[in-house]
Amino acid sequence: MIVDVAGAAAALQAADDILILTHRRPDGDTAGCAGALCRGLQQIGKRAYILENPEITRRYAPLIVPYYPPEDFVPAYVVSPDIAEEKLFPDTAEPYKGKVDLVIDHHGSNDGFGKKNLIRPDAGGCAEVLYDVLTALGCKLTREIAECIYVGVSTDTGCFKFSNTTAHTHAVAAACLTAGIDAKGGEIAVSGWIEGSGVAACDLAREMGKAGFKHIVYTDIARDGMQTGVENDAYAKMAAAFGNPVIVSGGIATAADIRALAPIADAVEGVITGRAIYEGTLTVADGVAACDGTFQLSDQLEEEERPLTIEELES
Repeated sequence: MIVDVAGAAAALQAADDILILTHRRPDGDTAGCAGALCRGLQQIGKRAYILENPEITRRYAPLIVPYYPPEDFVPAYVVSPDIAEEKLFPDTAEPYKGKVDLVIDHHGSNDGFGKKNLIRPDAGGCAEVLYDVLTALGCKLTREIAECIYVGVSTDTGCFKFSNTTAHTHAVAAACLTAGIDAKGGEIAVSGWIEGSGVAACDLAREMGKAGFKHIVYTDIARDGMQTGVENDAYAKMAAAFGNPVIVSGGIATAADIRALAPIADAVEGVITGRAIYEGTLTVADGVAACDGTFQLSDQLEEEERPLTIEELES
């Protein structure tokens, strides 16, 4: 049975006691996929482990070895990422031939040996596909997961030199190089945003820039979900410290809040909003239009059955 990303994510969401396989002579893609998937599944509360692979090298061992199963683990669901055919199973996976529940792969030669099969030959590597599945599952892209995905993507594209490298490849790699900074009152917040760290957000952003990060999502947790607007000065300072524009997160309620970022446009790479869309105070179309500086009031005016005012025309 062929499934899409949503179908694969739904299957994983419904499963538990999940065992993840890797192929013979494991490379960065199969190890990265297994490592990312296992970490993502555990993040959302699943009991998941990676089957021991006696052929794993020292280079890729950190991605999978810490997630080998305990002796008493009995799998109820088996996933095979980046394995084109069952003959590539390592000796430890022999008992699972004919028993794979979900195949996730990018090899066009894969004949779909799983009960469900997500196969994307257009992807530069299986890690690209796995990234989409984790996103559909709602997994947070932690540093460990990002490292696994990046190893997988860079391995199968020859560090982005091979012809299988696509725009989506670069988008996934960029996501893995995006840092997240959560702060309140300019101080980094940790432990689920409960505790202050004593580290200034701008200081961390400066170090992130030095470390080679090119993208930062900066969340003002005092405003996140509150729909109280954005504090421009905080984002301008963050961008100056980072050395690149930052992604704004927290406080957006309407398109007007996005337009209010215009004075610091050079400091803003993008805007994240969630609650405003769920509650109907902002549509995706109006948000995009506001970012482009072309927000139109026509829908609002039609709904309110009133003409455009001079103030709105000049805003």
